[in-house]
Amino acid sequence: MELIPIVPLGTEYTLSDFECHTAIDAAHRRREVNIEAEMDMEPVDTNRHRNEVELDGVSAEIAFCHLFNVYADLVGEARRSEFDEGDCRLGPYRVDVKGRPEYGDNWLLVSKWKAKDRLYALMTGAHPAWTFRGFMLGKDLFARNPVEVSKGKPAMYKAAQAELYPWSVVVL
Repeated sequence: MELIPIVPLGTEYTLSDFECHTAIDAAHRRREVNIEAEMDMEPVDTNRHRNEVELDGVSAEIAFCHLFNVYADLVGEARRSEFDEGDCRLGPYRVDVKGRPEYGDNWLLVSKWKAKDRLYALMTGAHPAWTFRGFMLGKDLFARNPVEVSKGKPAMYKAAQAELYPWSVVVL
């Protein structure tokens, strides 16, 4: 039986030097392969450069995986959403980790084409320092109506940080 650590909401983690270098290398590799596969999409957050968004995404995944004592996928090939297995496994769930800057409301944002059978996790901060904010099951998130987050971008599913829950609620 797999033991999953109890990680309280609000737990902070800063990547080690090795993890920082791993995140930088993985983000660079992901961006290159997405460009080669013609799958490089403009980020929803147009206030930041796409390289920064990619690095934050990988960095948040590594921080989450460290906190929950699981391995990050860190896949280096372009994948369409139907072939995406998530960022890691936590118990019986495939987890998709979302890294967001510390804005006032810290929304969990998920694209309409993502898998509904996932567990979504929110980490807030910026490379290399992250804070775990909580989980939401895909079935709960996708039961909502998608909303426009950025002008001209596809609508997304959205949950406020206050609506997210800890692991103990996920397994109930």
